Amino acid sequence: MKNKFLKGLAASFALAVSCVANAGLIIDNGTYTTDTNTGLDWLDTSYTDGLSYGTVLSMVNGGSLDDWRIATTSEVLSLLINTLDNGDQLLYGEGIFVNNSTLTPFASLVETMGGSYITSWDNWIAGRTLDFNQNQSRQNIVQIGYTKDDQNHYFRNGSWGTDAADADISTWIVRNTTEVPEPSTLAIFALGLMGLASRKFKKQA
Repeated sequence: MKNKFLKGLAASFALAVSCVANAGLIIDNGTYTTDTNTGLDWLDTSYTDGLSYGTVLSMVNGGSLDDWRIATTSEVLSLLINTLDNGDQLLYGEGIFVNNSTLTPFASLVETMGGSYITSWDNWIAGRTLDFNQNQSRQNIVQIGYTKDDQNHYFRNGSWGTDAADADISTWIVRNTTEVPEPSTLAIFALGLMGLASRKFKKQA
């Protein structure tokens, strides 16, 4: 009986740890968003809205955002993939425009990070990346957005934009996560059970 009980606790603990290890989270921390899958913090786009690429570059190189850096296109796409339930279906190609219901989670991400373009009709983030777009002769831009009627949710990679100051464009800013995410309540509960069981059987022994 004791062995069965211990095995059950061990299984619960293993399940809890497995959930923590496999279930990545997108966490809103106020001024930045953390992707626990990649261990990256994403600065809210309000900090770079309307600023030229050159201005942002100076801010991350010894300026007010010295602890941050400009994200690569690959890093931005990883964030988007981790936001979606079926992120492996996200298209990567330059100039690609996708608009369908599978991108619905982007609405929450835009709300969390702050849209660089907000109207009564739609809301989007259009952010420059560190990668230079040879075809467009400017920094690459990755855009996500949605319409307020919730009928359109879209993604665009590298098809328009400018390096100059533009009120509708920001820059994707990132840094390595400095804090280790807290374990889930389930994992804590399982550890507690294991500890109690261990003490109980030690006393009986």
